[in-house]
Amino acid sequence: MAENCSPVTSATSEGYLPAPAPAPLRSIDKLRKRQCVQAHPGMEAAAAAVNDGMSIRMSDKRYRIPHTTLANKVNGKHGKKAGRPSTFTMQGEAEITEILVRCSKNGFLLAKRTLIKIVKAIAIAKGELDVAQISLV
Repeated sequence: MAENCSPVTSATSEGYLPAPAPAPLRSIDKLRKRQCVQAHPGMEAAAAAVNDGMSIRMSDKRYRIPHTTLANKVNGKHGKKAGRPSTFTMQGEAEITEILVRCSKNGFLLAKRTLIKIVKAIAIAKGELDVAQISLV
């Protein structure tokens, strides 16, 4: 009887193979691993619907957006952009780019340190950069 209860049988007795090993258990950490951030095309419409009075649950089902993603958008979580705030406005960056392109077209090759000094001088002259923020290069 003990022979029949054994989970592993010999390969020589009647051609049986050993029982397969149990599958390893997945850890909870692997299940909760963050996925890629996807852009949801109906996010703005879903947020507008919630702001107009529709519940988040109804809106996420209608626009097929994950509930937590929509709730975070509506409640204002993760609203700040990552990284340091911009020093220059878009117009200021366009002017600096125009100056540097003009220099390169006229044949003035600029090294990295020279380029940084020129941009800092422009920022100080326009008042967009405080003298206390300047680190020596």
